Amino acid sequence: ESSSKKFERTYLRKMILASPALRELIPDLTKQEWRNKTFLNGSTIELKDAITPDAFAEYAARYMFGDEIDRKPWR
Repeated sequence: ESSSKKFERTYLRKMILASPALRELIPDLTKQEWRNKTFLNGSTIELKDAITPDAFAEYAARYMFGDEIDRKPWR
């Protein structure tokens, strides 16, 4: 199981289900693919694994968050 899939199952899905405000914005959570979440307001969350240095190169994002960015292959 990829780390991003585990993050979605363990943290993100639970956070969305626990928040009435987020549940209202993403009512079809269980029907959406695990790696992409689309909200009713047009926002999206896309989960990626940093397996290669260019894993994020194809995405333009206002905000991007990463974990352990000092480890390979981020460097």
